[in-house]
Amino acid sequence: MQEKVNIDLLLKAASSHLISFTDLPISPVIINDTLNVSEEDIHEIVDRYINHGFAIVHIVSERPSPETIISLGHVFELGKPFVPPLYTMGEYKASPIAKISTQGCSATHPIFQREVEVKLHCDGTLQKIGFVKTTVMLCEMPGAKGGENIFFNATAAYAELLETDLDAAIAMATHGSLIRQANINGCSDKNIGPVFSVDNGKLICNYSVTETDKFVAASCLKAADLGRGVEYMRKASQPGGAHYCQVRLEANQAIIFSNAKLAHGRKSYHNALGLRRCLYRGLFLNYPKVVNKRRLKISV
Repeated sequence: MQEKVNIDLLLKAASSHLISFTDLPISPVIINDTLNVSEEDIHEIVDRYINHGFAIVHIVSERPSPETIISLGHVFELGKPFVPPLYTMGEYKASPIAKISTQGCSATHPIFQREVEVKLHCDGTLQKIGFVKTTVMLCEMPGAKGGENIFFNATAAYAELLETDLDAAIAMATHGSLIRQANINGCSDKNIGPVFSVDNGKLICNYSVTETDKFVAASCLKAADLGRGVEYMRKASQPGGAHYCQVRLEANQAIIFSNAKLAHGRKSYHNALGLRRCLYRGLFLNYPKVVNKRRLKISV
């Protein structure tokens, strides 16, 4: 039997604090290294994460490495990096921090080794919606051209859909409306769930439109309702809209973003001699926290 969507819970979550791309900070937060981050900078980074869904940090005196991401995880109490079980199938041993580069890259995921565009998605293909809460990406070297990170404020767009087309919004929150399928390490498992849901009173998303994702109307729904929801999100995610933004990470810059509230992707890029794009990525199961001098935790 299809689980009924709790409309009141969705509407209440949509009326609570939502991420906005309005008034995005122009400059990154500058820190010397990840071992000595001031309380003021920690507050600023978490504040940007809460209000805008992401924060960019420029690390001045530390060579980018997987250990840098692990250190950032400690600073913001994100916990240990999460390695999706998908990456360890077939006796493959994946690093806690993935390398994204056309050269010297592990075979964790084929797309990590290519220069092509990556469509909007949420990390954790086979994980339950909202399971992977935070992604950290660190740039060692940008490519010669392109490679911008793109973000879609899917939860804010969904809050608008709830106001304008309730039936379409319900369809996208119904279990089975999104099917994500694995296609690496010989695995073809599927993750069947909703596109949007509520976690701890907050809207969360799993909005993904890659080649292995598809929207499916459950038998209890009208296909036209889901179709309108899908089309609304497609339009809302286009460049130039209020819910779209793109940023280009430079060397020694990290971006910490909410994988549970934003969908993200990447523009295609091109390498050149001395300018070979290399990034590192870590997945975490917690939102960032601030621990002030009185040991009071402030979290998302």
